[in-house]
Amino acid sequence: MKRIIILYLALFMIIAASAATLSKDKGKELTGNEILAKVEALNDAEDQTSTMKMVLIDKKGKENVREVKLWTKGERKRLIKFLSPADVKGVGFLVLDADLDSEKMYLYLPAFKKIRRIAGSAKGESFMGSDFSYSDIGSSNYSQDYGVKRLPDEDSQYVLELERKPGSDKDYAKLVMWVSPEVFVPTKIEFYEIKKAMGKEALDLRKKMTTNKIEKVGKYWIPEKIVMEDLKKDHRTILELSDIKFDTGLSDELFTERYLQR
Repeated sequence: MKRIIILYLALFMIIAASAATLSKDKGKELTGNEILAKVEALNDAEDQTSTMKMVLIDKKGKENVREVKLWTKGERKRLIKFLSPADVKGVGFLVLDADLDSEKMYLYLPAFKKIRRIAGSAKGESFMGSDFSYSDIGSSNYSQDYGVKRLPDEDSQYVLELERKPGSDKDYAKLVMWVSPEVFVPTKIEFYEIKKAMGKEALDLRKKMTTNKIEKVGKYWIPEKIVMEDLKKDHRTILELSDIKFDTGLSDELFTERYLQR
């Protein structure tokens, strides 16, 4: 009997060790490019509609709360409309051909009854006083503009280092991204710019984004809370998503300059 028990224990230890090795190898077999591809393919919905609470918080803790409606279709069409408060109500932002060289961005300001095309040189500017730039709101195709390298895992999460490709016009020279291995949602991203001082260049951590409350809506995983912090300005923006709907059959007519002004 003693020998049988010892045999069972030995078999258990072998199986446990094998399982641990397989689990470890499973993570290792994914390259940085493969992990990033899973991140980008996470929500392959035809379209998405949601309501956002946007909270701007300055260094003194003062809050500015806005309500926003968001529509997206595929990866290349995006429409944002501000519902409140009164000083931003009616402001609209339209992105067409996102992720392409022909990407176009339009901002509608009802006070002037004019649509302004956002030039490439202005895409790094703050979007409506938030800590997100126009570029942050636009394209989310990282693999197009960044080379990727997998770093050692941290806190049971994948860690990717993304370096801007030569010729890319993206504002950030480098990103470091932490990714949930279960659902492939980024849980944190650090944004680095090139800082010039005394004739030398160095990477400078400019912004940090974290995601919370990752929930499954239908068959899609999505963070219901996103926090973007500008470390230089000591300012942050919180986005809280609600009333999220996928695959409702949004019309292309919604993503036009004409609808932007409605």
